[in-house]
Parts: sequence; structure tokens; C-alpha cells
Amino acid sequence: MPTCDDRCRSIPELIKDQRNGLLVPPQDVKVMTAACKKLLDDQALAARMGRQAWCDCRGFYGPENIATQTVAAYQEAIESFRLRKGGVTGQKQNKH
Repeated sequence: MPTCDDRCRSIPELIKDQRNGLLVPPQDVKVMTAACKKLLDDQALAARMGRQAWCDCRGFYGPENIATQTVAAYQEAIESFRLRKGGVTGQKQNKH
């Protein structure tokens, strides 16, 4: 389902104006109403944006992307821990 949202509250990584939803100026009820009406009146546009929204969401929240983000977060945490403990970053420490 495509989304109508204002530019302040939207999730910029997900909602792309005219691609998978419609973004309107904040607190502009007339423009928001017109955007919603546009999607209600143009079923082909709503269907196209809805399909694109689904694809974009799957890419953003898909398992491969989430796994990559999780690994990066753990790597960052490990590097931060090593720096706080005075360790060497980016390489294994020798214990001789």
C-alpha cells in the first residue's frame, strides 16, 4: 500500500516521493487531502506505488540487509571495546 505522509514524520529511507508514496508539506491539510484523493482516484498509480513500496520494504528490512547491519553493529561494538581497553584495532592481538 502506498503511503501519504508529511515530510517531517516520514521515514526518509523508506518513503520516496512519487516512487512508493506521496510526501506533503507538514501541517498542510489541503495538500494531504489531495494526495490521499489522488491515490484513491487513480487505482493504477496506487497499485504501482504499492508494489514499489513492498519491494522497497523487503529490500530495506530483508534478511540479507538486516544480517549485514547486525554484523556491522557487532564489529563496531568490538572495535569500540578494544579502543576503550587499549587494544589494537583491526588486527588480532598476540598473547605471548
